[in-house]
Amino acid sequence: MGARNDGGKRIRDWKGLLHDSPRKIKLRVFLMLLLLSASMTFTQFGFIGVGTNGEYLGYMFGLLAPVAATAVLLGKGASTLQGFLSGAVLFFHARFQPLDLIERYFVSVLNSVVLYTFAGFVIGFFLAVALHNGPRIRRRIVYVLLACLQTSVFITVAFLINVVVDLIFTIVNTGADSIDLLTEWKSAFDSIGSIDAQVLLDALLMAAVALAACGMVNRHRQMSGHAHVQSVFRTELFVAVALTFMVAQAMSFVTITRSAESAAQIHMEDELSFLKGQIDTRDTHYNDLVSVTESYDIPQDVLDPLMQSASVESILDGYTLDDGSIAVFKDGKVAFSNTPAYPAGVDGSRFFDGVGMEAIETLAQSSKMREMVYSTRPYVEDNAIHVGQFSDAQLGYMRAIQAGDYYIMMAMPSSMIYESRQATMLWATMLALLILVTVYVVASRLLGRLVIQPIDRTNESLARITAGDLNATVAETSNVEFASLSNGINSTVDALKGWINEAQTSMERELATAKAIQESAIPRVFPPFPEVDAFDIFASMDAAKEVGGDFFDFFLIDDTTLGFLIADVSGKGVPGALFMMAAKTEIGNYLSTGMDPAQAIASANMRLCANNDAGMFVTVWAATLNWKTGLLTYVNAGHNPPLLRHGNSGEWEWLKKKCGLFLGTFDIAKYRQETIQLQPGDELLLYTDGVNEAFNASEEEYGNDRLEAFLAQHASMHPRELVRSLRADVARWAEGAEQSDDVTILSLEYGVAPEVTGTITVPATLDHLDEVISFISDELERRLCPISVQRKVEVAMEELFVNVCNYAYADQEEPGTAQIRYAYGADPSAITVELRDQGVPFDPLKRKDPTKPASIQEAKIGGLGIFMVRKSMDDVAYMRDGDTNVLIFKKGW
Repeated sequence: MGARNDGGKRIRDWKGLLHDSPRKIKLRVFLMLLLLSASMTFTQFGFIGVGTNGEYLGYMFGLLAPVAATAVLLGKGASTLQGFLSGAVLFFHARFQPLDLIERYFVSVLNSVVLYTFAGFVIGFFLAVALHNGPRIRRRIVYVLLACLQTSVFITVAFLINVVVDLIFTIVNTGADSIDLLTEWKSAFDSIGSIDAQVLLDALLMAAVALAACGMVNRHRQMSGHAHVQSVFRTELFVAVALTFMVAQAMSFVTITRSAESAAQIHMEDELSFLKGQIDTRDTHYNDLVSVTESYDIPQDVLDPLMQSASVESILDGYTLDDGSIAVFKDGKVAFSNTPAYPAGVDGSRFFDGVGMEAIETLAQSSKMREMVYSTRPYVEDNAIHVGQFSDAQLGYMRAIQAGDYYIMMAMPSSMIYESRQATMLWATMLALLILVTVYVVASRLLGRLVIQPIDRTNESLARITAGDLNATVAETSNVEFASLSNGINSTVDALKGWINEAQTSMERELATAKAIQESAIPRVFPPFPEVDAFDIFASMDAAKEVGGDFFDFFLIDDTTLGFLIADVSGKGVPGALFMMAAKTEIGNYLSTGMDPAQAIASANMRLCANNDAGMFVTVWAATLNWKTGLLTYVNAGHNPPLLRHGNSGEWEWLKKKCGLFLGTFDIAKYRQETIQLQPGDELLLYTDGVNEAFNASEEEYGNDRLEAFLAQHASMHPRELVRSLRADVARWAEGAEQSDDVTILSLEYGVAPEVTGTITVPATLDHLDEVISFISDELERRLCPISVQRKVEVAMEELFVNVCNYAYADQEEPGTAQIRYAYGADPSAITVELRDQGVPFDPLKRKDPTKPASIQEAKIGGLGIFMVRKSMDDVAYMRDGDTNVLIFKKGW
């Protein structure tokens, strides 16, 4: 019962498929369907017979179609109102411009206003039952068909009941013979056609319109928010054209009908005036002949033709039924006519449709036509004229005029009056359709040319702008409005560029400051502890962005212990840098107290886990080295395994033992530590995943195998040289691909003295060449470098510095600077020189070695200096470090 009540409530509350649409949309749809109903009525499609070969299959209640559409879209309340208004329009039409006898005599208030109001409620109810629960498409079609069939049955039965009620009222009001009336109404029903055909035709028409309405609503909802302006415009234009076409058709039909009626009235008036003149003339002539015969004795054979020609009965000679029906009345009886329908001598007191002599006499005094039942096959009974079969009759119009003692009546059937209406309406329809289609096509093309195309071009420019091309402009000047829009967009983009430049400049300053702060927090002076000759250590970090998430650190814990570490934060950029500073501080603080590395890492982890709302973490490899004993104690908290080179064998070994999880996630994580006994000459390499996970332009990974191969080929390198060579090798591998991760490398060699270094920064001009050469030469002389080696180093330094002075800052008005660093190592003796500049990117090592010319004339200038450097030095490498060119060469002795 609860479900049934709920279903009933849903049916009562169902407001149609457009229940959630704005009120103005629903009102618009209602008015459009009402206009369709009115148009169908006035173009004779609201109540029309359908048949073949002159035989009716049935009369279709065409107005049920817009009522059904209203029920589907707006619910049964709106469909009931729509039915009331449609019935009212039909009743008005039947009274003032009926289509035929069926409409004229069968359409009353009961079977128009009342019937269609009832129809609106019934179809609204049945469609609410069928559609309120939103069935699937196939079921919905079946439900709608059944609902329309049920409605059609109800309406047809109601129509028949109205006819019976109308018959009863006629019998009661007129006191007529019920048998005669039943006979006439039966013949009328027979002319209506098959009841079952009428039911089926009405149901199919309603279902077609209802399903079309459902489809349009579904289509509209699918396109809602996704339709193009042109599609929306064409839809709206189509609706406007369709409404205009309906109004034009209705007005054309009424105009053509009224014109035909006016022409018929003029024609009948002309004919009646002519006949009246003939009767008046012949009456006078006849009276004159009578006077003559009284005065003179005229032979009968002569008198008869004269009397015949003067008789009024001869005025209809030559008139046929093609001219309409004409009857002349005198003394209340038919005197003569041109059709058997009006036999002479019949009493005219009871004529077709109750038209008697009194009505004819009244009509003769009027200037208007009168509707009538027109038939050429009546029967005469009791000296009165009756319609023999209702199906043989049609709607007609009559006029009457008085001529002396005579009354002349002329009647024309609607088929004669409206003979050309169908052809005229067809041409009017084709013309209206042609005009409206032309308007639709021209308006659509104008919209496309004047609006859509400029919008598309504007959107193309906006797409480039939104994609980041702020140099793109909108140049749509086809009209004032789009020119104004283009100027507005361009001005906005210009302002946006200014804001972006300002914000970028501010951000660059802030990032530069952050980078400087971060770099200041990381050791940059090498050797860091020149007073300790028990180890050499070197490290470098290259951030993928302005600031990075990798870091390294080292510090003296006491007189015999070094603490050092390398780490990789999960994030990059500013967030990674902030978390990196916190991690470096926590780990450094605990490790520098002298506690065991495992305990220090566990303590730092607990601090990093607290208030870590961002969910960041850091992998760490941290260790302490007693440089007196060579004991290395380390903890690997989820970091990449380092490699250890044994000094005696020169082979590298992976230190793959893990000691715990990364820091920052689980505050209860446990850590253990491992120990290794280092021997003099052992070298340790630490790195972050920016090394082994570097990708080249082909998306190939640098990988651990390539790292092992590199280290095997460079086993004799000391920390500084090893770190920079490895960084240069990774940079060469990833050339052409954007650096996606920070690259951090740290190397420590045990049992060797740290390298001696020096740095000088000078303007990149030839005036400072001697200063640069002296800076390198003085160190070589202190190290007792052989003169031949010293000269080669000086020549290489001169060639490379001159190259920077001439080409690095060629596009700048003011010269930039060049920084020269050297590092001296004593075992074996070698000097490594690094030249840095912030000029245009340039890798001199990419230039091919010059070939020997065939003659002195074919020799090319340039390229020999770099060739000489590569041949005279032990090793030469280039790398691009951010915005800096870095060229490194090494020479040993």
